Amino acid sequence: MDYTAIVGIEALGKANADKQRAYKEADIRVVLCERGQESYKKVGERLKQLVEGPHLGTPCYEDTIIDRLALRDEKTLPPRLAVDATGVGRGVVDHLRSYGLDFKAVQLTGGLKEHRDGGYHNVPKKDLISLAVVGFQNGWIKIAEGLPHREQLEHELLNYRTKVNLRTGHESFEAWRERDHDDIVLALSLAIWCASKARTDWRRRVLVGTFDRFPGLA
Repeated sequence: MDYTAIVGIEALGKANADKQRAYKEADIRVVLCERGQESYKKVGERLKQLVEGPHLGTPCYEDTIIDRLALRDEKTLPPRLAVDATGVGRGVVDHLRSYGLDFKAVQLTGGLKEHRDGGYHNVPKKDLISLAVVGFQNGWIKIAEGLPHREQLEHELLNYRTKVNLRTGHESFEAWRERDHDDIVLALSLAIWCASKARTDWRRRVLVGTFDRFPGLA
């Protein structure tokens, strides 16, 4: 019965750059934010519902030319999904795979380089968190009005800081105070990371679930 945070974003691809400039749209829109204490079974059911439901799907079109006749096929792409696999997250990963979900399993590390090992993406926490913190500071991220837990998300983003070890030069992100929560901002960071891995140019929505397992988090 750990706390679970689920964040969904809408990310603009390169093909939308002109529209983005014309309408002064943010690069990333936070359109979904859920947080609570649920069993892993309910979390799996909820993620499956979100991934397979129509609300987070991305419409796209494929044009085919046959004998000078243009045919357009319409389809809906499901959202990309990333899951925090750090610590007890490995058990969560195995559980979610039993639901037939396709997702990227991400383990947060204290290292300097991102790498993949045994089906897991190992990503330095400082690199992951910086995606959300820098994006928020530069206005690249827009949080929908009335979004549940919006104030909590903004609080987490504002209370993150960069800590530099003067002896080693190592830089890492951590909460401003130990009692601060950071599960929502971790979920947002994972969603942005997942979106950055997309190789398509159309607009694609991204969903991410992260599970709390660090001391001081609730």
